[in-house]
Amino acid sequence: MFQPRFIALLIVLGTLAVYLPARRDGYSLYDDPDYVTQNPMVENGLTLDGVQWAFSTWHASNWHPLTWLSHMLDCQIFGLNAGMAHSVNVLFHIAN
Repeated sequence: MFQPRFIALLIVLGTLAVYLPARRDGYSLYDDPDYVTQNPMVENGLTLDGVQWAFSTWHASNWHPLTWLSHMLDCQIFGLNAGMAHSVNVLFHIAN
C-alpha cells in the first residue's frame, strides 16, 4: 500500500492547499481585536509583564497562555501583519 511518508506528504500538501490562501486575509472583526489588534499586552510583543499576564489572565472563560504567547511572538517578529500571523498558524496546522 502507501508508504507512511507519502501519506504524510499528502497531508502536508493538503494542509498547505487549504490554509495557505489565508495569508492574503486580514484580521477578522470577530475576536481578533480582543486577542491581537486592540490588546496592548499582545501588541507589545514578548515582555516579562506580558508573559506573566498570559499565565494569569482568563478570557471568555478560557485560560490559554500558549495562545497569548504565540500572538505576542507574532507581534514581536511581524508587528500587526495578519498575513504572517496566518502563515505561522498554517505551520502549526502542518505540525499538528
